[in-house]
Amino acid sequence: MNSSENHLIVTSISEGRSTVGPPKQRAPIVTLTPQRGSLATTLEIPFMRKRLILLCVLGGIVAGWLAIVVLPRAYESEAKVFIRSGRESVTLDPTATTSATISMQKTQESEILSALEVLNSRQVAERVVDKLGAVAILDGQLPPNESDPTKSADQGIVVSLISKLTPLTEMASGLARNVLLSAGVKDNLSSQELAVRRIQSSVKIEAAAKSTVISIHSKSKTPEMAQAIVAAMTDVFLDEQLQVARTRGSLDFFQSQVAKVEQQLNRLQADRSDFMQEHEIVSLADSRDLMKDKLSIVNRDLMQASGELQKAKASVKDLLSKLDGEDDEIIAEKQVAMDETWSGMRLQAYSLELQEQNLAANLTDDNPKLISIRKQLDGARRILSQLESERIDENTTPNPLKVRLRESLQEQQTRVAALEFMIQELAKSRIDLGNDVDQMLIHEGRLVQMDRDIASLEANLLMLRRKEEEARVIDQLHTDKISSIHVFQPATFVERPASPNKKILGIGFPFLGLMAGLTLSFLGEGSSRTLRTVADVENKLGVPVVSTFPMLDGKPGGGIYRNACQQLMAEILTTHQRPGLRRGRTLGIISVDGGAGASTLAANLAVTSNLDGHRNIILVDADSRKRSLSNLFELNGSPGLVELLSGSASHDECLQSVSGASIGVIASAASNNQGVLTNGPAEIAQALEAYLGDCDLLIVDLPAANQPDQTLALAQCLDYVLVVVESEKTETLAADRLINRLSKGPAEIVGVVLTKKREYLPGFIQRFVGFPV
Repeated sequence: MNSSENHLIVTSISEGRSTVGPPKQRAPIVTLTPQRGSLATTLEIPFMRKRLILLCVLGGIVAGWLAIVVLPRAYESEAKVFIRSGRESVTLDPTATTSATISMQKTQESEILSALEVLNSRQVAERVVDKLGAVAILDGQLPPNESDPTKSADQGIVVSLISKLTPLTEMASGLARNVLLSAGVKDNLSSQELAVRRIQSSVKIEAAAKSTVISIHSKSKTPEMAQAIVAAMTDVFLDEQLQVARTRGSLDFFQSQVAKVEQQLNRLQADRSDFMQEHEIVSLADSRDLMKDKLSIVNRDLMQASGELQKAKASVKDLLSKLDGEDDEIIAEKQVAMDETWSGMRLQAYSLELQEQNLAANLTDDNPKLISIRKQLDGARRILSQLESERIDENTTPNPLKVRLRESLQEQQTRVAALEFMIQELAKSRIDLGNDVDQMLIHEGRLVQMDRDIASLEANLLMLRRKEEEARVIDQLHTDKISSIHVFQPATFVERPASPNKKILGIGFPFLGLMAGLTLSFLGEGSSRTLRTVADVENKLGVPVVSTFPMLDGKPGGGIYRNACQQLMAEILTTHQRPGLRRGRTLGIISVDGGAGASTLAANLAVTSNLDGHRNIILVDADSRKRSLSNLFELNGSPGLVELLSGSASHDECLQSVSGASIGVIASAASNNQGVLTNGPAEIAQALEAYLGDCDLLIVDLPAANQPDQTLALAQCLDYVLVVVESEKTETLAADRLINRLSKGPAEIVGVVLTKKREYLPGFIQRFVGFPV
C-alpha cells in the first residue's frame, strides 16, 4: 500500500472524527469522469507511449543526419531544347513521292514524340558512351585532364572520411559482384554495356504537355560529368535529328527520274506529230466541222428526195385510176410525132450535164457531190437509150385524154425511178460519211489519249523538279548543319548536389520515426496482455466495470474516492439485493494481483458507508499474509481471525472499534502470531456469521488471487464479490481465470473496479474534443 492510499484513509477518518454532534462541512463531492469511447482511448495511446515515440523520433533525426552525411552526392545538369517546325522535319522518301500520295500534315505533338523517341533510343546512348568513354561514365567523373583544376580540395572532415572509405566500399561491391556472377544470378556484362545502361537510367528526357520544349536531365557523381553527359546527349541528338530527317540518295534519285520523264515526254510528243502528218490532220476542229457540214447536206437532200418520191408515187396512183376510166383509141389519122417523154428526159439529162461540167470545173473527181451528179447523169442516159424519139400514130386515133394521162403517168413513173435512184445514192453517201466520221473519231480519241499522256508526264515532270529542288535544299541544310532545333539552354553546371535532398531527409526521417513510434505504440497497445481501459475489461472479461479510481500521483483525491465509494455502495446496497435478506450481507473484495488497492478500496467503502450512509459496517482482514487492513488501522496487537478460528479469542475480543467512525474491524491476526489461515472457507464463513446480526454489511478483504492462500475459496461462500483490477498491470488471462472461478460459485459478482487508471490525454485536448475534464 503506497503513501497516497494511506493519505486517503487518514483523510476519510479525520473527517469522521469531526462528526461528533453536528457533522462538519464535508469535502466537495467530485463526479467521476464518465467512461469515454474508443476515440479517447485511441487518442491516449500516443501520450501513454510518448517516450517510445520520442525515442523513435530522435532515432529518425539521427538516421536522417547519417543519411545526409553518408549517402553519396549526385549532381544534376539540365539542357533545354526548343523544337519548331522546319524543313528538315519533312523527309523526302522516293518510294512515297514518285506516285500519287495523300499529304498527312504533321502535328506539333507528333514531332515532339518523335524527338523523344530519338533521345530515348539506344543508338543515342551508345554514341554518348563512345564520345565520353565507358570507364568515365561508370566512374562518374571525367579523366583528370578534363576535370576542373580549380576544384577545391577542402571537402570537410566527414567527406574526407567517406572518400577514404570509398575503396573499401568498392572492394566490398566488387566482391559481392563476383559472388553473384559465380552464382549465376548476375550476368557478366561488358563495361560498354554497363555504361549504356547507366546512361539510359541516369538521363531523364521529358516534355511538358502542349509545349515544344524538351528538357534533358542527367545525374552523376560530379557536376563536370553530369554536364558532359547532357552536352554529349544534346550534340548527338542534333546530329541524329538531321540524319533522321534526311533520306540518303534522294537528290540523285530525283535527278535520274527527271531525265527519264523528260525523255518519255519528248518521245510521246514526236509520236503525236507523226500521227497527225500520217492522217493529214491539220486541225481536229476543222475536220470535225467539214464532216458535219457534208453530213448535214446529204441529210437535207435525202429528206427532200424522199418527199418528192412520195409525191410522185401519189401522182402515179392517181393517173392509173384515171386511165382505167378512159377508152384506149379513137378514130384518127396516122401521124409521126416527137416523143415528149424522150424529149423531157433529154432536157433533164442536158441539165445534169451542165451541172456536172460546173462541178468538175470547181471540185476534184473524188468529191461526193460530183460523184452523185455523175451517177444521176448516167441513169438519165440509160433511160434515154431505152426510149424512142418518135411516135407513129395509126389511122385510129388514140384517145387524146388517155394519151395525155399515159404521158403524165410515164413522166411520173420516170420521176419515181429517178427519185428512188437518187435516194439510194444519197443513202450510200450518208453511210460513207458515217464511216468517215467513225474513223475521224478514232483518230481524235487517239490524239486525246496522247494529249492526256503528255499532260500527265508534264505534271509528273513538274513534281519531280520540285522534289529535286527540295532534296537539294535538304542536302544543303544537312551539309551546313542548319536545324530548326534550338538549344536555348545549354548543359548547366550546378555545384550544389541534387541528392541527397537534405530537406526531405531532414523532415522525412523524423516523420518516419514518428510514424514508426505511433505504429509501435498502437501495435503494443493492440498486443498488450494487460487490462487498461473500461472497454478492455468489459470486452475481454464480459463483466461490467462498476467504478474507476484514477491514479492520483500524489494529488489530493479524497473527494474523488469518496464520491466513487458512495456510488459503489449505492450500487451494492440498493441494486444487488437478494429476496428475504434484509441485513448482514457479506461483500468480498479481491484483487487479481497484489498491490492493486483492494485493501484501500475496502477501507474507503467501510468508512464512506458509515459516515455518509449511516450503515453499521464490519471490516474483516482475511489476508493473513500481508495484513494490510491490520497495519492500516494499527490493530497488530489485537487478536484477529486466526485466533478466532483457533479458539484462543472470542468474537467480542476480535472485534475492534475505530475511533471517529462507527465501524468494526477484525484483524487477520495478532502481531505476535505469525500463523496464517489454514481453515477451510466453510469454517471461516461460519465463524463470521456471528457478526452478521450486528451490521448491515460485512466487508471481507480477501488475499490477492495470485497468492497461494486457501482463503481465496472464501469468496465463493460470500453474498457478493467485487473484483479489483489494476490498470496496465493486471493481465487479461489472470483476471479471466479469476472471473471464471468466481462465476462457478454461488457468490454474485457485482462487477469490476478499475484502479490506478492513468489519464494520459492532456486537458486542452479533452476540452477540444468535448470530453469532460
